[in-house]
Amino acid sequence: MSDSQRINPPHYLVWHNAVSPESLEVRQWSDDQVRSWFNAVGKSRTYNGYTHSGHTFNGKETFVAVPFALWPNGDGDSFEEDTWRMIQMVDDPKGYVCWHAGNWPINCDSIGVETYGRYDDKDLPDNATWTLACFVRANGNLWAGNSPVIKGHREVSQTCTDCPNRIMNHLNTLRDMIANPTKYQDNYFTYEQKQAMQKDLEYIKAFISGAYDAPDSLARRISDNNAKVIDPKLKLLNARVEAVEAKMAAISGGVGSGSTSDTTAILELQNEVKTIKLDLSKLSGTNAAQSTGIAVGGLLQKIFNFRNNKKP
Repeated sequence: MSDSQRINPPHYLVWHNAVSPESLEVRQWSDDQVRSWFNAVGKSRTYNGYTHSGHTFNGKETFVAVPFALWPNGDGDSFEEDTWRMIQMVDDPKGYVCWHAGNWPINCDSIGVETYGRYDDKDLPDNATWTLACFVRANGNLWAGNSPVIKGHREVSQTCTDCPNRIMNHLNTLRDMIANPTKYQDNYFTYEQKQAMQKDLEYIKAFISGAYDAPDSLARRISDNNAKVIDPKLKLLNARVEAVEAKMAAISGGVGSGSTSDTTAILELQNEVKTIKLDLSKLSGTNAAQSTGIAVGGLLQKIFNFRNNKKP
C-alpha cells in the first residue's frame, strides 16, 4: 500500500466525524493542537504496527489519517454558535494516500475530512457545513473536475461503521451549498467575516468613547460650541454600532443558521459598518477613502490629544 497507487487528482470527498473530546477548551484548540491530537490517534490506531507513515506536515512525519479537519473556533456562546475553520494536516493532500475510508480503492481516490465531535445524538451546525462548502469551492483543484463526489464514511467503508452518524443528513446540503452558494452566502458568517466586523466595531467604539473619558467631557473642554455639535452625533453613531451588534447576535447567536428567522443579511451589516466608518471619518475630518482602518484627525484628533495630555 503506497502513494504510487494514488489517483491524482482524486474524485471523492469522504466526510467523517472525529469522535473527538467535546468541550470549550477543545473547540478553542490551536491548529497545531488539533494536528497533534489526530497524529496521536492515527499513530495508535490507523498506523498501529507501522514504524513510518511516509507522510509529512511542514516536513515532519505525521500519522494523521485524513488531510483536513473541520474544526470550530470556540468563539460563540455555545457549540451551535461557533464559527468554523478548515485545518490542513498533511503536506500533499492530492498526492498522499491517507488511510481513512476503510476501503483501499477509495483511499487512493479520495480526500477525507474529519469533523470535531460526535454526531450520534445531535446535528452538525449548518455554519460548519457552509465552512466546508466554501473550502471546496475555493480549492476545487484538489479534485478531478474541480468538484468532488461527496460521500459519508459509511457509504464507502468496507468495515462496519456508523461514521459520520447524523452528519449524513448534511450531505445534500453540502452539495447544494457548493453548487448554489448565492442561496446561502447572506445567512452565514465565516470566521474571517465575523473577526473583521468585530474588529471594526471595537475600533469605532473606542474612537467614540475617547470623546467622553476625560473630566468635564473632552469635547466640551475644547469648545462648548463643538460639544453641542459633536456630542449628539457621536451618540448617534454609538447607537448605530449597538444596533449592528444586536443584529449580529440575532443571526443565530452571531454565526447564522440559514433559518427563516435570520432576517438580516450579513451583507447589509457589512455595508452598515462601512457607512458608520465613513460617517465617523467625515465627522473627524479624516479621509473617508482610506482602505485600512480609520485615521484620526480634525476635531477628534484634538480630543484624543487632550485625553493623552498633549496639546490640542
